[in-house]
Order: sequence, then structure tokens, then C-alpha cells
Amino acid sequence: MVSFRNLDKDGDGNIDHVAIEMRNDIGTGSASLKEILIDGVSVPPEKINLIVGNRPPRKYDPASEIYSEYGDSIVFEVERDKGLEKGEHALGIRAAIGWREQTVTLKGNLE
Repeated sequence: MVSFRNLDKDGDGNIDHVAIEMRNDIGTGSASLKEILIDGVSVPPEKINLIVGNRPPRKYDPASEIYSEYGDSIVFEVERDKGLEKGEHALGIRAAIGWREQTVTLKGNLE
């Protein structure tokens, strides 16, 4: 399951980011997140910050591995003017563990 929230990160009263939160319910380990998609559209890496568990936010880098423990919250903060409309949305993640790569799509609502 995944949740979507619009954010006003700079405090000017206008939505400028979307926070997409999921929970690692697969297991502890590392993976390369090669591509992030919102509603089927690839998001440029420079527009994404990643927060894993209680660690500080960092810029998303598709060439790097991320480490996550089972149960960690994983938040993608995506720079996006006006955010997303209310309703159902999809988060797509193209990930690789070692040489094996797959894409998963998780759906959730923005209320």
C-alpha cells in the first residue's frame, strides 16, 4: 500500500511537492531503484528526495543502492508544482537486486 500527500515545502501557501510513502514489507537489504514513475510517467531523478526509515533525506540517485530494513517507511518527496489531484494514483518503481530487475506498481489515494 502507498499513500500520497501534497506538500507546501517552502511555506509560501502553494503546493510544490508530493510525498509518496510506502512501507518495506519485503525484507531487509539493498536495491537499486532505477526509475520512479507517477501515474505511468517517469520522474526526473533531480526532482526526487528519498527518506528511508529514520535516516536524513537524500537526493535520489538511480545509480546508487539504497538500504532498507523490514518495516521501514520509505518516502519519495517529488518536486511537482500544484501536486496531484485528489483520487487514485500509482507509484511505479523499476528496481534491481543484483542482476535481476523488475517493475512494481503500487496504487493509493490522495484525499
